Amino acid sequence: MLIVIFGLPGSGKSTLGRALARELEWPAVDKDDFLERQLDDEMSVTAERRRILSRLSDLTFREVAQSLARGVLVSCWSR
Repeated sequence: MLIVIFGLPGSGKSTLGRALARELEWPAVDKDDFLERQLDDEMSVTAERRRILSRLSDLTFREVAQSLARGVLVSCWSR
């Protein structure tokens, strides 16, 4: 069972997701965590490069999510 929390940037998804995961004692997987790790490895990031890294983070996020039996997934609003 997976609980998916998504919404607009800055809407409190990560805060809610982490609190819920702690309460349920489930893993929390936040797509932003993957993106931030990639951005930390880059010295200067253009808007285009950030978009590319975001798509790569989506792939990693999906792989991890698919490996879970249960968890709280947090991702941003997707167009």
